[in-house]
Amino acid sequence: MAASQGSRCQTGERLLRAHLNSPTASVDLPRAFREERGLGSKDRKIAQDAIYAVARHQERFLHALGQQGPVEDPVPGLWQAALVHLGLPPEQGSARAGVPLPGPDPQFKDPLERLAMASSLPRWLLERAEDPQEMVDGVASRAPTCLRVNTAKTTREELRSRLDAEGIQTHPGKWSPVALILEGRANLFGSKLYNQGHFEIQDEGSQLLAALVHPIGRTIDWCAGAGGKSLALLPALPPGANLLAMDTRIGALQQAQKRAKRAGFVLPIRKHGQPPHPAERILVDAPCTGLGTLRRDPCLRWRLSPQSLDGVVHAQRKIVDLAAEATKPGGRLIYATCSVLPEENQDQVQAFLERHPTWTVLPAAPLLPASAAPLCKGEFFAPRPHLHGTDGFFAAVLQSPG
Repeated sequence: MAASQGSRCQTGERLLRAHLNSPTASVDLPRAFREERGLGSKDRKIAQDAIYAVARHQERFLHALGQQGPVEDPVPGLWQAALVHLGLPPEQGSARAGVPLPGPDPQFKDPLERLAMASSLPRWLLERAEDPQEMVDGVASRAPTCLRVNTAKTTREELRSRLDAEGIQTHPGKWSPVALILEGRANLFGSKLYNQGHFEIQDEGSQLLAALVHPIGRTIDWCAGAGGKSLALLPALPPGANLLAMDTRIGALQQAQKRAKRAGFVLPIRKHGQPPHPAERILVDAPCTGLGTLRRDPCLRWRLSPQSLDGVVHAQRKIVDLAAEATKPGGRLIYATCSVLPEENQDQVQAFLERHPTWTVLPAAPLLPASAAPLCKGEFFAPRPHLHGTDGFFAAVLQSPG
């Protein structure tokens, strides 16, 4: 039974207050909604959409709410502003919240300030973007849910048919030959096929990033985390090749092993410490700001700062240099991020080549499936949300001398 409007509003405001700008909101919110037994599915969707609307448009909402003076507690106004944004008549929202609600976007003489307010993106972030308007366009839409087919167990066509029998509708991805795009909503983690390891949830751009590696001989996933890229690499290993997953977090590596076992593989893991034996292929999916995933984690924009970005760039430089030392002569190091900022991407590659002048960059497009060539820009792999519908990624294939 659906909740009453009053109950829905109280629940939405309470969840918004608990999770607004939380660093773990993308994980905690779905769990919190599952625990709200009093909300029907329709009410849950409204509440979820409203909370994410606040995350995406918070700066603009707050500006409008403060036009008539200071707002002591912004949460009720933010909640109602989000409902107005989703279609609630403004007069109803204003009456319920007891505060003025957003009208037309505020006007500013400075174009960048106007863009920052209209998009609720921090101005400093737009200043450091390659193209501010492209960054704004990249966060304007909702991200699709994408599945990666485990080709060791099934084919894309067979998986799609079997998912359909479970009531889960999908269609083939445009760029990755092993991608399916979810239509509507579904409990994927409850799917028998998921629990049997037939698929993983992974963005098309992320799938193709793994495809750039072309694993041979000894391959290392240098910053493996919970194993998303490792799981994509395992079905592609040729006879005689092996894959090692490394990270500084043993808990994440153990999770990667569990996921690999579900997919039908054994995944060796190793915590960073002593340098590993040299490898023919090393994937450095480097720690980054994650700005390519802003559509999925809209609160991320409020957790970053110029100082945190500078710290990330410094860490990336150290990591890629260590990985270069472990790359065999003639081997390849694939440097990648899920960011769209030049400082983390092409600028980082240029700085690496200045420190390692005998290394070269291989064009990414010939290494990818032909369908993915449009996702490259120059020598680099660079899919963008507003152009390709994927998350934002970057990858460069670096060739070791020898």
